[in-house]
Amino acid sequence: MFKVTDFTLAMGIKGSGKTYLSRKVQSFFPKVVVIDTMNEYHDGLVFSDFDSFCETLLEFKKTRKKVFRLIFKFSPETKNKAVIFDNLLRILFKCGNLCIVIEEIHMYSSPHKLPQWLENCVLIGRHQNLSMVFTSQRPGEINKTILSQCQHVFCGRAFEKNDIDYQKSFLGVFANNLKTMKKRMFIYFSPDRETLLLMDNDLKTGLELKEDTSDP
Repeated sequence: MFKVTDFTLAMGIKGSGKTYLSRKVQSFFPKVVVIDTMNEYHDGLVFSDFDSFCETLLEFKKTRKKVFRLIFKFSPETKNKAVIFDNLLRILFKCGNLCIVIEEIHMYSSPHKLPQWLENCVLIGRHQNLSMVFTSQRPGEINKTILSQCQHVFCGRAFEKNDIDYQKSFLGVFANNLKTMKKRMFIYFSPDRETLLLMDNDLKTGLELKEDTSDP
């Protein structure tokens, strides 16, 4: 289902199951780097120091390590997070051949602006054999450039009108179902598919959604 250079976006409120879904997507890729915004990852080499992280990543690249998971967490005392985040993306872009996971992407960008190296990863990262996985609790705050580059979009439970309206552009009337979406369930959208699917976060084969066009 997921190929090298594919981009994935999982959206939904806290507790909807999007991080579990993100982990399922990551399992398709051998080299994974996670920017762990919400301190939810502990299964890998964990860093909060930028220099140590870069040294390890470059060593893995030099030795051609085939399988690894690196996790970068921002310390609460970290200053200049925006600068460090952009530098992380710069290093990851230049290394290439990675799956980059950014939890809660709306905390690092806005609807009107992307950091320079995040934009480079999103728009031309495929030339570096980058795949990317994004999650967000706030769909309405996601930059549309990110959405436009995703082959896989998973839409979980949402309540805010702005978040639901944002998803109507590609879910149509089915966006209205997001308020009552069960935990661990997602509406799956792909620009490569003509129809939507209802899927759980184990990524099992979904139920095809069709709009009711019968007369009332």
